[in-house]
Parts: sequence; structure tokens; C-alpha cells
Amino acid sequence: MAKKTPYTQCEKLYGMLLAQIISGVRVKGELLPTLNEICAQYKVKIGIVLRALERLEQEGYIRTKRGKQAVVVFENSEAALLQYLTRKKEALKDVFQIWRILLPNLAVHGARLCEKNDLDYLRDLLRSYDGETITVDEYTILIQKFIDRLVSMFENPILSDLRHQLTLFSKIPYTRSPQDTRADCMDWYRVLEDSLFCIEHHEESRLIVNFEKLYLSYETRMLEYLAMLPEPNVALSPVEFSWQPENSTPPLYIDIALQLIMQMSMGNISDGERLPSIIELAEKFDASEITIRGAIRLLNQLGLIEAKRGRGCTVTLSEARQRQPALASETAKQGLKIFLYTMQAIFLLCPKLAEFSMDFILDDDIEKIGAWIENGSDADIFVQGGSPFLQLFLDRMPSKTLRDIVKHLCDLERWGYFLVFCEYKEYRVGFFAQQIRLVYQALRERDMVKFGERLQEVYSLNFEAVKENLLLSGIQEVLPIICLRPLR
Repeated sequence: MAKKTPYTQCEKLYGMLLAQIISGVRVKGELLPTLNEICAQYKVKIGIVLRALERLEQEGYIRTKRGKQAVVVFENSEAALLQYLTRKKEALKDVFQIWRILLPNLAVHGARLCEKNDLDYLRDLLRSYDGETITVDEYTILIQKFIDRLVSMFENPILSDLRHQLTLFSKIPYTRSPQDTRADCMDWYRVLEDSLFCIEHHEESRLIVNFEKLYLSYETRMLEYLAMLPEPNVALSPVEFSWQPENSTPPLYIDIALQLIMQMSMGNISDGERLPSIIELAEKFDASEITIRGAIRLLNQLGLIEAKRGRGCTVTLSEARQRQPALASETAKQGLKIFLYTMQAIFLLCPKLAEFSMDFILDDDIEKIGAWIENGSDADIFVQGGSPFLQLFLDRMPSKTLRDIVKHLCDLERWGYFLVFCEYKEYRVGFFAQQIRLVYQALRERDMVKFGERLQEVYSLNFEAVKENLLLSGIQEVLPIICLRPLR
């Protein structure tokens, strides 16, 4: 298991604090939060905070004094801002591309959930601006409010956090490019008017074309702006976008428990088999014995093992499945909710991930998945689900930022291992495995549209199967407001 090093966490914290100072969110003379407040806000240890603050002080952004809060000493000047932008230039190109990938899909799915009061708000919003005289700055505010309303309908904390972090990172002192004219603004305004008509009449195909057109225009203008910046000085380290979603790195004892559960579900650890000793598990997972005891305690609480003093721990998966009360534990409920939100996020991204990755996927990659499909049983294919295809995106995606996002989504998927309690009907397992084979067939044909759509279908079917089992288990409160239906 690859660990996240303190250095990596320090780099991320340093980047977030630096962005706040450079962008003017924290101004000269302002006190930073206390060490304890920073630890709580960013969920890091105090040593990591101290290293990040030390680097900011060395580079002249803050001043620290023993026993007192750090104070911002950086004066936001045009020269300093220009230097900072050149350092994040490449990452910004990635982020603007992600806006074009993510926002249209999110907005259209959010439009499905619009009610009368939401439509009234959008109408009043458009009427509050004059389409014949609207300026670039007014239009920028208008489209942000318009899209915000639609996306807010989609109550997914993972996507909300990603969007918030992307927004913070992409804030730059840009208002307009020389090519922006009032005629452009009038055209964009008319696109928004037509988008409202599409929402009212459920014309999703036209609606997503409208939003893609608007965000392509936005990306083009921002890339023109970035192109005017000087090339980054090689002596300066680049500033990269980093996203650390909450719960993507669960406490180590839970993470180890989840890995053991996964091995049980795949049959690598059989029912009735005795687990290795605590010392052996500590060596295997490179963890302390205290951490392993925490994982064993959780598995015992869930009913997945029977721990007897002096006799070790025996796997009791079949008995746990018959009882199923463990699904009602707070740890399992929280994990399953995260898993469902993650499936929703992957579902929304699938078509675009397929589109951007297809040209970079190698024939060898396709052959490896083909061998897995050919040699695996329906049960094996069912357990793995869409993970091998997500791994393809991780291996071949040209955008580093998108790769990082997909990696975190894959990490969040681990919470779904709690579904080991659910018994899936044999016909459902066979049907699901057949859908995975159809995804592979589209990949083999290199049909990126069909590949993305079929992968979406897999996640939609998976969600319905999970929902059915959770309802049967009587824990419907973990089900989020979710809409897993492909766009028409």
C-alpha cells in the first residue's frame, strides 16, 4: 500500500496557503490561523504545518514569531502576481480544460432536478440583465450565478468540494481579452436564454451543446490570456493543482480493515479461514500493532471475524451476511454514502474520460483487459466492476490534473468494500458481467462514444444493485439525492 508522505502533504498545504496570499484572499498584515486551526481545517499534523510555514517564511511571504501567529508580509504587486501566474500556467491550462469537461455535465444533470422555484429564479436572473447592453463583467457574474444554481441542485459533497477547489485555484486577475466585444456578450446571453428554454422543455441534448459552447469559449479566452504570459523561469518550481477530498485517506486502521474485507469478497481469504497473527499483519501492512488491533476490532464489530483470545481470528463472512446488522454501523453507513457519491462522480465523468484517453490507450492495454475478461468468472468480473477501465484512465490520461482526480475517486471507491455483506442474485451477477464485456467490446473497437456510454451504464446498474440491497437491509438513509441516468 502506497503511503502519502508528509512531504506530499506539506507541498499541498504550502500551495494552498500560498495561493491565498498571492490571490489577495489574505492581505499584508493579516494573521494566519493558529497552528491548531490549520491542523483542524486541512486535517494534517502539526509537523507538516510547521514545515509549510517555514517554507513560506523562507520565500518571504510570511513572518513567524515564537508563541505568536504567523503574519502575512507579502505585498500583492503586479510583478509578484505575474511571477506566480507563470508558475501555475501549465496547471491552469489543465484546470480550464477540466471546467469544460465537468461543468456542462453537472449543470445538465442538475437541470433535471429543477423545480418551479428554481426556474423562477433563473428567469428573474436573466431579466435582471439587459441582453442588448450587457458587459463582459456582467456576463461573467450572470453565467456564474446561472450555473451555480443548477449545480447546487446536485447535492454531491465530493463534486462540490472538487468544484470549490478548482474555483479557488483558477481565480486569476483576468477580466477580458482584447477580442471580447459587446456582440460576444449578446451572443452568450442568447445562449443562456435558449438554455433556460431547454431546461423548461427537457431538451437535454441541446442544453449540453449550449453549455459546452459556453465553456469552450471560456477556455479559449483564458488560454489566449495565458499565452500572453512569459514562459516560466526554470529556476522557479511550478505550482500545481492538488485536490485532497475528505475521506479519500481514511484512518489507517479502517483502510487496513477495508483491504482485508476486499480480500474476503474476492475469496483470497476464505470463510472459516484464520487470519494471520497481529505481528504478521503489522509486517504485511507496514503498520503498528496498535493500528492492526484497531482494524481487527472493527472487523469484529462488523461480525466479519470471530476473535478468541489465544486462538486468533476466524473469518465468519457467511454468518455476517445472514445477519446483516453490521451494515447499520455508523462506520459502514458513512463509508457506503461516500461510495455512492463516488459512483455518481465517476458516472458523470466517464464519457469525457473515455474521449480524452482513447487515443493514448495502447493495444497491449486492451489485450490485458481482454485476458481478464476471457479468463475471469462472472463473479470475478462483477467484483472488479469498472475498476480496470478506470486504471486505464490513470495510466494513459494525458492530463496530470485529471489523473490525480481519477486517482482520488478510485481511492474513495474503496469504501464500497463494505458491500461484502450484500448477497447479489446469480442472474444479476451474470447480467452485470455481460455489461462489462460490452464495455470491453467498445474499447476493442475503439469507439470512444460507445465506450463511455457503456461504462456509464455499468455504474448506473451497479448503483441500482447497491440501492436494492441497502433498501432490503433497511438502511435507506445512506442513499443520497442521486440521478444516474445518461443524458439523452
